Amino acid sequence: QPNGDQLLVTGTVYHVVEEDVAFLLNPLAPASEVRFGNIGEYESLGFELEVVGRISDAWRIQAGYSYIDNEVVEGGTAFTFGPLQFGFESGTRLPGIPEHGVNLASFYEIPFARGQLGFGGSINYQDDIFASGENQAVYDGWTEVGAVAYFRRDRWKVQLNVINLLDEEYLLTQASVTPDAFAAIRVGTSRARTVIGSIAYEF
Repeated sequence: QPNGDQLLVTGTVYHVVEEDVAFLLNPLAPASEVRFGNIGEYESLGFELEVVGRISDAWRIQAGYSYIDNEVVEGGTAFTFGPLQFGFESGTRLPGIPEHGVNLASFYEIPFARGQLGFGGSINYQDDIFASGENQAVYDGWTEVGAVAYFRRDRWKVQLNVINLLDEEYLLTQASVTPDAFAAIRVGTSRARTVIGSIAYEF
């Protein structure tokens, strides 16, 4: 806590090993025919840093960085579908988990009309991820920027948010264990630039 109790800096280092993790072999099959395979073992080695609090009475910040190195140590059950073969091979990364991730949000308030006028913004970044257990499909990394402005007085608050300010387009996938053949069912897309206005009363 470098600034008394106003600012908190937290760091975490971890090494996690998981064994016998089930994964879905045929997610598009009827419920009565669902089959599971087994990833023998994978490990994650990582570091996280987080900063939360106030730099000054008027300036708030929340920031974080994460590094995750994960690897399948012992490959899982493989199965064939026509000429294709699916499974989790030793030495591959799990899908949907970026190696590097950064987030930053900051807000500044000034006195205005017997209330507080605030401005802020956010930046979220993650690097490339694999979309599948075979590490064949890659989704590019992305950066998304947001902005906010608000006025609060007594119990009232009027706020304007802009999500994805730069209208960045990118693909998303879940951090899950599903084979390559069905990676497409986990695909999502970024939200287009969106403006949201709100009025709130606290009681």
